[in-house]
Amino acid sequence: MRLRLLADEIERSGLGPDLAVADARVVVVCPAANRDYLLAVQSTPLAKRFPALPSVEAIMQATLRQPDGIQIAASEALLAGLRASPQAASIAPWLDYHALRYGW
Repeated sequence: MRLRLLADEIERSGLGPDLAVADARVVVVCPAANRDYLLAVQSTPLAKRFPALPSVEAIMQATLRQPDGIQIAASEALLAGLRASPQAASIAPWLDYHALRYGW
């Protein structure tokens, strides 16, 4: 939520007098298998307020005026996309590091 508040402020005031920002989004990168992070803890106030919403992402989106202002992306999907992209050769050492350290 703090990052979303920062994004809202950046949209309002920009990054400087001549650096307006039309859209700022928060993207949380998390492995798909990290269910403890992705699923809402049902005893929290927001989860109680939205009992039909099972995920942190869905609850956060339900609280925002612009629901697409926050999204969660799976790290392994992002890396797969980067490996298939034209930039893959220029970031090969970084991609290899992730494959070795994290397995994706």
